[in-house]
Amino acid sequence: MITVPTIGQDPWGADLNAALTDLQTQASTRPWINLESYGAVADGDTTNTDNSPFFQAAIDAAGQGDVVYVPPGVYRLATPVVLTLGVTLRGGGWNPHFTPRTNMTTSYLRPGIGNFVGTELLRIDPAPVVNPYIDSAYQGGPRIEGLALNGRSTLNASSGAITAIAISSAVHDAAVTDVTAWEFTGDGVKVTDSSGIELHRVVCSTNDGYGFNFVTNATDANLVDCYSQGNGLDGYVLPNPNAISMHNCRSEFNAGNGYTFTGINHSCRVIGCNTDRNGKDGFYVNTLDGGRPMLFVGCEAKRDGSDAASRAGFNFVGTDATTQCAGAILTACNVHVGRNDDLSGTRTPLYGVQTAFTRRVTIDGGGWIEGTGGPYNDVAVCLNRYSGVVQVTTDA
Repeated sequence: MITVPTIGQDPWGADLNAALTDLQTQASTRPWINLESYGAVADGDTTNTDNSPFFQAAIDAAGQGDVVYVPPGVYRLATPVVLTLGVTLRGGGWNPHFTPRTNMTTSYLRPGIGNFVGTELLRIDPAPVVNPYIDSAYQGGPRIEGLALNGRSTLNASSGAITAIAISSAVHDAAVTDVTAWEFTGDGVKVTDSSGIELHRVVCSTNDGYGFNFVTNATDANLVDCYSQGNGLDGYVLPNPNAISMHNCRSEFNAGNGYTFTGINHSCRVIGCNTDRNGKDGFYVNTLDGGRPMLFVGCEAKRDGSDAASRAGFNFVGTDATTQCAGAILTACNVHVGRNDDLSGTRTPLYGVQTAFTRRVTIDGGGWIEGTGGPYNDVAVCLNRYSGVVQVTTDA
């Protein structure tokens, strides 16, 4: 005889309500470690306690999937804080693009002035596991969330530069979300030969180095709603991009290029990203022949080349006739000319799209391309332009 289950039971007789209660109990009892319970003191504006040992003790005590909570306040660190396993270091919330203009009340960390020992404030290292490719991603890998990192424009104790966040070589699966890093003497975010990296709503502003610096290889990474502003070098650097997706990222007022892509491009999609008034090119592409063409969709370059050199919104350049750039496809992309916000300075860029030693660049799907010297400087004679693209030469 078949027994019809009553409400709250499945056909096998298990009590679903009890199972749900058990899951809710597990969620409510999952460790959420408050740093204050490990001795951390938010006195970074007064006595400047070295909180590095307290941060590290809490992180080392946490298990996979646990959260180490940083209450609102100012925390001084004297040495780098290191994450390896799937622990989340979480602060009190997201911070604005123009952080120095805001009286922040959230959680923020900063190095000691001139006495910090190390080259990065926060570092993610590979997990010490048997199978680093699989086990390191258990419970999601390390996470840094909701923190403000203030470099205080200081060098370390050895007079070297300090980077805000460094992701070491061979890390698999790590994420940085809702984090602002500003006034570091090194880079904002530095990633070295790692994969499965998620950067969401990360702001790197007024650092002396790069905003986002992928070293040697950029592999299996998603950058979403990230912002690079006023850094001393390029906004974003991605060498040898492989399975890279950039969505709605912004790069403005950096001294170098807005975005730099070099080496062999295996696969890279740049969608809805934009620039504004970077010192050099908006999008600089020096990918090697033999790789695939870059793909830009709905991107916009505005007022780049503020150093008044021969710059372009999109610049595709190879090394020489035998080492050529693989090129790109631009769909519905714009380039606009302009001066500084106060209308001072020279109107730039000189060209909308520029090529040299490049295989092929295809522009289609509409768009508006302009430059003070002309919409195109096709030295490589490789541009294919289709209908719907407006081409304008503006007065310098």
